[in-house]
Amino acid sequence: MRFSIWLIELAEKLPSTAQLDGFDISTAQFPAREWLPKNVNLTNLNALAPIPEHLIGKYDIVHIGLFVSIVQDDDPLPLLDNLLLLLKPGGYLQWDEGDLGGLYRSSPNPSISHASIDKIRAKIIEKVNPKNMSLDWVCNLDKFFARRNMTVLANEHYPIRDGIAHPWTLMQLMIIAEQIRLIDPPRESVDDWWKGYRDAAEEVAQGVSIRTDMIVAVGRKPEAS
Repeated sequence: MRFSIWLIELAEKLPSTAQLDGFDISTAQFPAREWLPKNVNLTNLNALAPIPEHLIGKYDIVHIGLFVSIVQDDDPLPLLDNLLLLLKPGGYLQWDEGDLGGLYRSSPNPSISHASIDKIRAKIIEKVNPKNMSLDWVCNLDKFFARRNMTVLANEHYPIRDGIAHPWTLMQLMIIAEQIRLIDPPRESVDDWWKGYRDAAEEVAQGVSIRTDMIVAVGRKPEAS
C-alpha cells in the first residue's frame, strides 16, 4: 500500500506519458483499479523469483523498500541482482529500508512503564529476524551496490525524530496487530495478547516509543559495455 500511494502522488507530478508500475507479492491491499491514474499499473510479482522476460531491462528507475524481513541469510545480493535485471543500463535504484537490527525503545520519562511496549518490540524482532541474523546489510547497502559495479550516489541514515515518534510507533503497533490477526495467531490466549497490546498503546499515549533509523541508498546501474 505504501508504494501505491507513492506512485499515485508521483503520477500527479510527472507527464501522463510516464508509465508507473508497482509490484507486490499479493494484490490484497491494492486500491481499486478505477481509483488509479491511467498511467499507474499495479500487479503481483515475487521479487525473489526469476524476473519475467518482458520486465527485463524495462525501467529507468526502480524504487524498493521494507524488505528486511524478506532478505535471507543476511545476503541482499539475490534480490539486488533481480532489481538490476529490471533496470535499463544506466538506470537508477533507490532502496529504502528500516534498520530493525537497531530497533530501540525510547521514553521521555524513566518513571513511565514500558514493559508492554518492550514485549511488542521483542515480537517485531522475532518476526523480522527469526534466525537472529545481524541485519548489518541494511546499513551497508552501498557496499553491496559497489559489489555489482554500481555507482553509489547516496547511503543516508534518517533517525525517527521526536516529533514523529508517536505516529511511527502507532504504525508499528498496527502492523504487528494486522500480522497477528491475519497470519500469525499468538501463542498465548488471544484475550491475553490483546490486553498486552492495549497496555502497550497506553504506554505509547504517555510518550513511550519504539524507533529505528531509516536507510536510503541510491545507486546507478553500469552503462552497457
